[in-house]
Amino acid sequence: MEKGLNIELYNLKFDLNMDNLDTIKDCIEKITAKNDSDLFLFCGEISDITADIFITELRNKPMKKKNCSLLLTTYGGDPDAGYRMVRTIKRYYQKFLLYVYGSCKSTGTLIALGSDQIIMSDFGEFGPLDIQLTKDDELHNTSGLSYLQSLLSLNEQIFRSFESNFLNIKQKSVQTITTKTAAEIATKLAVGLISPISAQLDPVKFGEVQRAIKIADAYGARLCTDRKMVSRLIAGYPSHGFVIDYEEAVTIFPNVRFVDQTEAILERNLLDNVRSQNDEPIIYDLTNLLQENIQENIQEHEQPANIHSNSEAPEQVEPIQSEVIQNQPTQQLLKKQLNGNAKTRKTHPKNQTREYKEKL
Repeated sequence: MEKGLNIELYNLKFDLNMDNLDTIKDCIEKITAKNDSDLFLFCGEISDITADIFITELRNKPMKKKNCSLLLTTYGGDPDAGYRMVRTIKRYYQKFLLYVYGSCKSTGTLIALGSDQIIMSDFGEFGPLDIQLTKDDELHNTSGLSYLQSLLSLNEQIFRSFESNFLNIKQKSVQTITTKTAAEIATKLAVGLISPISAQLDPVKFGEVQRAIKIADAYGARLCTDRKMVSRLIAGYPSHGFVIDYEEAVTIFPNVRFVDQTEAILERNLLDNVRSQNDEPIIYDLTNLLQENIQENIQEHEQPANIHSNSEAPEQVEPIQSEVIQNQPTQQLLKKQLNGNAKTRKTHPKNQTREYKEKL
């Protein structure tokens, strides 16, 4: 079995290959020195709980550098939580650098609007700011743009139907039917064809979609002054999963660059952890790997259990944790939040006032 370093933070874990640890540490040291920044890793769904954990980790960091670098991998989540994350970063740091080594969709794209620089690799990809709506009795999300596209499609079909019927009536009647009569007949035919379809559209649901899109637009406007960019990300793509890779991102964001050699090496060594969103979120301050005492802890993990004599039980090795863990009130609070994850989601005040849960 391959040995690795297991890092635990608020019950959130990820594994690093021991053979590559020195390379990872070297890359982190070079990147943080070049950017004069701290380097955080966030891989998971963006929710109120994970945002609180990230904000607590960031806020309680004792010696902050000038800038903040965030390695973000997410399929999206709560836009309110994503907005809070960006605001907190801007509050404590002068410059915000976003590293995208994997999927960074929806709310991840919203966070990118608030960054000062975006660094992407070959696997990095954004997605549209497409609101995802989940109804209580449904098991899957529905794209908010689906309703808008339905209305646009119906409008096109009505016009085409009217135009086709009107011209046919005029031509086949050899101009014996007046324009007014032909228009009335064509209108009735078009309306009769489309009415059964349009009747299935729920105006209340459409109102929910419009409100959710306005939320994304309002947050985007507060994080980015380019309204055309925000509008393009909201309504300029045909599907929620549309891939916005490096070449596409360059045409949208003004501050995108490709990874340099050191950043590419770090991506290759962390790819298993950052390519896709984890079921259990990973939230960690990667600069903690540069602590001088980490090698001693690693050696203790690698010592075989049979080296102890006189039947003495081996000493328990404490997991390597961030300094913020020592803050017991905070630790207990966040562990309570994580353990009550499902309950928190069901009773959250937002869900009590919304028929649909909006997710980006």
